[in-house]
Amino acid sequence: MVLEKLSEEIYEQEIQGKSKEEFEEIDLQNLIETYVTNVYGNDIQTLIECQFDMAQPIIKEIGCDQFPGFYHSIFCDPDEFIDYEKEDERYYKQKGFDTEVEYNYIDFNEYKKDVGKAFMEKYVEKINDILPSIITNNIDFKFEIVDDSIVINSPRYYNFTTDKCYCQITTNIQTLAKIKEYTLNLKGAKEYIYSRYTSRDGYISFIDNRISYWKSLPIEKYEENMLIALLDMLLILYDRNNGDPTNDNIIDSISIDTMEDISKICYASPTITYNGETYTEKEFKNKFLGDE
Repeated sequence: MVLEKLSEEIYEQEIQGKSKEEFEEIDLQNLIETYVTNVYGNDIQTLIECQFDMAQPIIKEIGCDQFPGFYHSIFCDPDEFIDYEKEDERYYKQKGFDTEVEYNYIDFNEYKKDVGKAFMEKYVEKINDILPSIITNNIDFKFEIVDDSIVINSPRYYNFTTDKCYCQITTNIQTLAKIKEYTLNLKGAKEYIYSRYTSRDGYISFIDNRISYWKSLPIEKYEENMLIALLDMLLILYDRNNGDPTNDNIIDSISIDTMEDISKICYASPTITYNGETYTEKEFKNKFLGDE
C-alpha cells in the first residue's frame, strides 16, 4: 500500500508539466519518509522496514495468455518437416530407392520446453525494453526470469484451449507497482479491460472489467491470472499505440524471433520406409548404402 500511494504521488508530479530533468530531481527519499511518517508516525524502525519491503526480492509466476501453443501454430504444424522429407526422398531416389521419409521429434517435451524458454525470455526482454527508462533505471527495478523455471502445460485435447507457458521471475513490489501504474494509464486501457473481461454468451470472465478496480487493488493483491493479464495488456496496448500496423503484432514478432533461435530439425530424426519395412536413417544407410 505504501508503494501504491508513492507511485500515485510520483506519477502526479510527473504529469504536472515537469521536464525529465526536473522529475529526476525529486527527492524520493524525502517523499518516502514524509508519507510513512504521516501513516506510521516517527517510528524510524517501521520506516526502514517499510522501505525494505518495497524493494525486497520476491518470486512470481507469470505466463503469456497470447502464447500460440503447439497445435497448428508457428511452433508446430503437420507439414513443418515436409521440405526435409521431400529432399531426402529425392536423394534416395537418385540412389535407386523409392522411399517414404517421415521426420518426427526425438523428444517433443524437450523441444516444447526449449521453445517456452526462448519465448518467455523474449517476452520478459520485450517488457523491459518498452517500459520507460524512468522506471527501468531505478536502482531497485528488477524483472528477471528465474533459471530453469519454464513450465509448459498441455491440454489432453485441443478442442477449447491450447498449451500454456509459464516461468518464474524475480521482482519486487516496487517494480510491479510501477508497471501497473504505467500500464493502466496507457491509451485504451479502460476500453481494453472492459472489452476483454466482460462476460458474454459462451464466455465467463473471472477478472473484473472495471479499470477502477484494477487501479484501486494493490499490486500485491493481484492474483496470478490478473498479473498475467496486466503484462499482456502492457505489450498489446504499447503495440497498438506505437507499433507499425503493417508489421506483425508484438506477440507474433516474439514468436517469430523465438523460431529464429530454435532449429526444429535439430529436435527431429527421420524414419525411412522402403519395400514395406521401416528403418532409422542409420539402419537404412548401413544396409543399403554401405559406407557412403
